Amino acid sequence: MELGAGTTTQRPEAHGHRTPSCLTEHHRRYPLQPASLSDLLGLDREQVDRCDIARTNLLIAEGLPGAEDIDLPRYLRLLDEMATACHARIERSRRLFKIKPAEFHHSENIFRVLTMQHVLRTQFNVQYDEKVRAITDAGKEWHTTDSSEIFIHGILGAKRKGTCSSLPVFAIAVGRRLGYPLKLVRAPNHTLFR
Repeated sequence: MELGAGTTTQRPEAHGHRTPSCLTEHHRRYPLQPASLSDLLGLDREQVDRCDIARTNLLIAEGLPGAEDIDLPRYLRLLDEMATACHARIERSRRLFKIKPAEFHHSENIFRVLTMQHVLRTQFNVQYDEKVRAITDAGKEWHTTDSSEIFIHGILGAKRKGTCSSLPVFAIAVGRRLGYPLKLVRAPNHTLFR
């Protein structure tokens, strides 16, 4: 495990954009970097709180069906790239909020999160898994043994699909890289972020 000083704050520039300072701050805020599920399980609660939610989610999936191809360093870099692209778009689009604040309920926070979601959907093709949507829309219970449908590696891998259990964690992972204090919220049969 590395405690962060150099390696957690040194990230390559992504998509031709400079690394935003909020991303550097994110890596300072979450300095613990367990390399395996075994390392993660050896941490106490306070230490786990100092780990990136994405790293934690990916490590917990370790060894589960559908998790054989997890590439932790590549997926964490991809999240940094996604956050950098979101940051650039939010900065470029700031004028839209000033011109049409009512479209965002007069909330810059709503503007930022909606823009982040737009970038993730359009630039990175992140979407809700239609197979799961069809099952739940039909009023049936959805069951799976494929961890990529529950954990964020299904979104970060080739599928780029998520569900109500993985998309909120994914949004938090990107949002925290942007400096947003997002939290996971559980509701009956659903998971949200705010």
